[in-house]
Order: sequence, then C-alpha cells, then structure tokens
Amino acid sequence: MSDQDPAVFIGSSSEGKQYAEYLQAALDEYCEATVWDQGVFGLSLSSLSALSIEAKQVDFAVLVLTPDDITVKRGVSEPSARDNVVFEAGLFIGALGAKRTALVYPTDMRLDLPTDLLGTTMCAFRSRRVDENLRATMNPVALKIRELMRTLGARRSGDGAPVEEIQEHTAMRPLAEEKAELDRELDALSTAAEAQGWTVKTRTDSVFRLLDRDGTRYSLSIASPRPTRVALREFARELNERGLRCNRTLLLPVDAVPPKSDQRGREGRGRRGGR
Repeated sequence: MSDQDPAVFIGSSSEGKQYAEYLQAALDEYCEATVWDQGVFGLSLSSLSALSIEAKQVDFAVLVLTPDDITVKRGVSEPSARDNVVFEAGLFIGALGAKRTALVYPTDMRLDLPTDLLGTTMCAFRSRRVDENLRATMNPVALKIRELMRTLGARRSGDGAPVEEIQEHTAMRPLAEEKAELDRELDALSTAAEAQGWTVKTRTDSVFRLLDRDGTRYSLSIASPRPTRVALREFARELNERGLRCNRTLLLPVDAVPPKSDQRGREGRGRRGGR
C-alpha cells in the first residue's frame, strides 16, 4: 500500500456484516478499508461521536443495506434496512458528499430503499448463489468502488486534513440552522399527532416513530438535517393520506419554507411599518 491509498469506512448491520467483511477483503489491495466493528467505536465515545470522527478521517464510505427490519408504509409492510445503517448513510453523505458515499444492496431480496438517499453511488449484488461463494458475490461491487476511488481520488492531504469542501442537494443553510429547523418541524408534527390521538413512540437522533390510533407504526429515519427535512415532506404526505392533518409547511418543499429568523424579521418589519 502507498501513503496515498484512500481510507474507506464500511458499515452494515450485524446480519449484513459478512458482506462487509468480504467487500473489505476484495478492496484490501487498493485502499485502507475498515468495517464498523473493527475499532471504530471506542469504549469512551458515543456511537455518534465515533462516527463523526470517522467521517472526518475517511475518503469514502460504503454502507451495506440488507432487509433486516420491517417498515409499514401506507398500511403495507415492506422489508427495510436497519435504522442505524440508514442513519450512518445520511451522516456520511453530509460529511463526504453523495458522490463519495456508496450504497450496496441485494437485488434478489425485497428491500425498500430510502428515497432521500438516492443520488449516491448504487452498487447492487446477488446475495443468493448456489455455490454460496461470497467472495465472488462481492467482487462486482468491489470493482465499481475501485473505479469510484480511481475517479475521485483521496479528499485529504498527507496529514489527513480535508482538501475539498462538499455541499450536496442544494446550496445549504448553515448546519446549525438546518438542525434547528428540523427540530421545529418535528416538534410541530409531534404536537399535531398527539392532538389527534396519535402517539409519538420514539424520537431519537436516528429515528422518529408514530403510532396511529389503530397502533400502526410509521417511521422516519433521521440523518443529517437537510436530507432528513426533504424526507420529512414525503413522510408528512404519507401521514396526511393516512388521516393525520399536518402543519401546512411540512407539505411544502424545503426551499419554499423561509428560516424562522427570516419569518420573525419580516413580521417585525411589518409591525414597524404598519399603521
């Protein structure tokens, strides 16, 4: 290996770890690849802190999505990826950009892929082989990721400091402002849901879950603020179709909603200039 070999984080669920490990082996000659359980999460760090540090140090991230959970959408149960893996995908997209984040998924299994993660490098593989040869299974994925690494190269200088500034999706507001807007929108959705007899089952840094009056569960994966706000619009439209009256701003595109500070500024100017 040379000093210029790119660093790659490989994430997966526990169930999908075998694919991550075989992918690491296939990439070993071309990069420094680390699977999520190989010293990334230190004993003294929270998972979020450890991932944030890792995102600053690597050049690429690869997330293996396998159908390990069930999510209900519009009353239909669909196999879905584990929430924490989807969260990691969003975190690395925010840190590295969509072009440097690859999603790996099986084409021969039912799997509901998050629409807000589209735009990344998508790498499909066949998980069911008669000979059960996982090395052969993951080799096409490794070839695609090697080509990605050759095209983009490392994003860091010799000491590991980032040398490029990446912004995805649109020209974004500052991260803290986007996070505050997301928190306000989730607060508004929680208030509306509880007022209409729904239950906020879970609200953490990685997932937001609601139960309707019949006990049907609806889940939103939470990643970096901007893509989560985009996904929240689709989530709100789905809830609206299921009978939950949502705040009107949650049905508008993100860029059509002015920051709260701008709203207050316009209101203040209106009061000062009015009669």
